[in-house]
Amino acid sequence: MPAATRIINEEWEVEQRLAELGTNKAELIDIARRAAAARADSTDDDPLSGAGLLSWIYGSRAMRRTFRAKGWKRNSADNIPSVVNKATGLKFIFQNAECACDLMRDPRSISDKKRASERLVAAAQLSLFPEAEEAGEEFADVPSTAYYYFVAVREDGVATAELSSPRAVEGGQFRGFHERIFIVNPGELDRLELFDDSDAADVDFDVVVTSR
Repeated sequence: MPAATRIINEEWEVEQRLAELGTNKAELIDIARRAAAARADSTDDDPLSGAGLLSWIYGSRAMRRTFRAKGWKRNSADNIPSVVNKATGLKFIFQNAECACDLMRDPRSISDKKRASERLVAAAQLSLFPEAEEAGEEFADVPSTAYYYFVAVREDGVATAELSSPRAVEGGQFRGFHERIFIVNPGELDRLELFDDSDAADVDFDVVVTSR
């Protein structure tokens, strides 16, 4: 019988555990807000998957920008966008889910995970795709402990988010968790704002100062 899932939802314990993982609640809330705001920006004229796709794109972008600024590396092994800390072996992946921060239900991926995720979580990650290494370091697999960062936004606009480590992925879905860290509980993100996520921050430019 697998060990019970470790649930971390007390404020002080959440911050302590996140610090051990190299992050903090404020950083993850910012990522959740950006993903939720992008989902809210979807309209009825978008494809049916538009809201989830926007959430995934903006959530992945925000997560990568946040952690790359702290020295983590961008990784795309198996076409799964992530960030990895090579010193600690941690890998964070943004994932939309049907629920989060619910003691009665485990998070479920909105779209079934592919076989690549099954391999990832099973930790059989040493040189799975040697040919991908030739395409650059970003596409080379990295041995790591995978922590999944979930964001869920219900139709009424209530956003929830947690950072969790799955035990396995089977049949396209997560099967149990080692640990679930509650980041955004229901009702904590009442105001959604679409952030300006232009690439301006990634472009070097000269600041011209003139005197009056």
